[in-house]
Amino acid sequence: MPRLVLIDAETGTRVRHRIRSIKQALKQQEWYEAKLGRRVRIEKVFEDRAAPGKADSHTGRA
Repeated sequence: MPRLVLIDAETGTRVRHRIRSIKQALKQQEWYEAKLGRRVRIEKVFEDRAAPGKADSHTGRA
């Protein structure tokens, strides 16, 4: 399931952990832009199903 994250447009660094809803992301974006004085963009991040060292939930294999 994709999640939303806030990225500082100037530095390219993540400024907020994963957010579930677009409504919450927009509120957080507004708050961070006011505090930082810079643009913050919202990006959609897809979680890797078979991350290294973790078993895949469908096959049970790493």
